[in-house]
Amino acid sequence: MFRLARPTVDGMRSAIDLLSSVALIVAAVVVVVQVFGVRWVSERSEELPVPIDPVPIDEGPSAGSIDAPVVMMVFSDFQCPYCAVFFKSTLPSIRANQIETGRVRLLYRHLPLPIHKLARASAELASCSFLNGRFWDAHDSLFESFAVGGAGTLEKPTAMTGMTRDALAACVEREGRDLVVRDMELAKRLGVRGTPTVVIGYRQRDDQFQTTSVLTGARPVA
Repeated sequence: MFRLARPTVDGMRSAIDLLSSVALIVAAVVVVVQVFGVRWVSERSEELPVPIDPVPIDEGPSAGSIDAPVVMMVFSDFQCPYCAVFFKSTLPSIRANQIETGRVRLLYRHLPLPIHKLARASAELASCSFLNGRFWDAHDSLFESFAVGGAGTLEKPTAMTGMTRDALAACVEREGRDLVVRDMELAKRLGVRGTPTVVIGYRQRDDQFQTTSVLTGARPVA
């Protein structure tokens, strides 16, 4: 279970460490503004408690340099209309200005919501696509299929994943399912319940990052 930050900072930190952390936090704030700034309002948004313990960077879909100082972990659902708007309208700017310049690493994590009938199956298909090196193609295809407010379909899953029918069926039953369950368990430990939720922080090591902000429940400007 992750420990949550208290209002006051415990302990003393050296001046060098503090200055370094502040610089990275400022960089993370820039990303927060891009995500939840002009393009987004927060009628039902909230900032969740920030974990004290570092968040693990497990194997999973990502974009950007592993050496990027700022990490942005997005919990998403392929049938969530606000998630679709985020990836279509907001992410391109972050990708061009932050990810492709080596400042931010994006981590995609699955949180299929129970109210969306095909979200879990979509997440498992996408996980198998990731294991076959085709996650972002599947990611885009799934969001296009469901569209904003649409029922969506899961047609031609073998073409989407690049796997044979038998290989895909085996993957969904094992590796694909396991990756989705792992992401859902991480979301639960972090207190994440809605999508999209963005966890932003600074990289400590290649396998973990320290959180500075956890925001969830934003909706697009009308």
